[in-house]
Amino acid sequence: MITWEWTDLWPDSAGSDEWAHSGIEVLPDGRAVFCAPEGGRLIVADVEAGTARSVAVALQEVHGISRWPGSETMLWLADPGAKARPGLGYDESIHPGRAVLIDLGSRDYDTASIVAELSQPELPDYEDARWRPTSVVEDDSGAVWVADGYGESLVHRFDPDGTLTLTLRGAEGVLFDCPHGLVVDRRRDSPEILVADRGNRRIVAFGIDGSVSRVIASDILTSPSCLAQRGTTVVVTDLHGGLLEVGPDDGVSRLTDPPAPTTRSAPWPNVLVHGALVRPTLTPGVLNSPHGVAVDATGDIFLTEWLIGGAQWRLRERP
Repeated sequence: MITWEWTDLWPDSAGSDEWAHSGIEVLPDGRAVFCAPEGGRLIVADVEAGTARSVAVALQEVHGISRWPGSETMLWLADPGAKARPGLGYDESIHPGRAVLIDLGSRDYDTASIVAELSQPELPDYEDARWRPTSVVEDDSGAVWVADGYGESLVHRFDPDGTLTLTLRGAEGVLFDCPHGLVVDRRRDSPEILVADRGNRRIVAFGIDGSVSRVIASDILTSPSCLAQRGTTVVVTDLHGGLLEVGPDDGVSRLTDPPAPTTRSAPWPNVLVHGALVRPTLTPGVLNSPHGVAVDATGDIFLTEWLIGGAQWRLRERP
């Protein structure tokens, strides 16, 4: 197994009593972008300089983050429309789900402007339900893909003008069960959309026309959450299995040891102390509840963890 050098991107988050649920992305200049635990603002961290700036954003939660192709400062954000709040005993505060394109602007901006927003699809599925987007990515044709992971377990494709053109419900006779994360996989001659179908313990590859290419499954793939391409492989944050990798032959292997404990029951991913739900003690090199993931141009892996206060790491492969 690879030996990693771990760097904490933003130690300040550990002092928050808010339950972080963020994705992560890396800008072309190497800065990492993720949501502050309380929501409503993005943190843009420069790990080499040891600095971080706060950028206000009009979303209560930023669960999914992906870069708009061709831009250095524009990002697609997914807000699933719920936020666990300490003032509510960590019950969820409900708000509208949103899928928006923002512009961070220059390094001096402290507020991100919304450039575009996708509307909830007008489908019978949503007559008595609301969409809860968990991931948004844009492919090379300009089509935008939205995973409604926490809502109706659907994946939608929109034209650049925001027109809904396709809805995917599953693959190989199995309906999606929390299609949590998406990535545009450019490892082959024709790009594909990979879906982390978390509840079904699989990753599904689609052509950009919506046709099923293949299904990736493994005994160690237990709860795939988010995906990022890393050269000829795809990195997977597996909520209960640690950091995994899908190779060119679709074989799945471990990049880190699995988290401990492996139980899915509360109070995990946090702990109870004198009856109060609090953040667990984290150790660099041991994942607790890996969530968002991104990869920079050098192959460094950036990831977030889902827990009170959150955690944001850079993993650099040691020689």
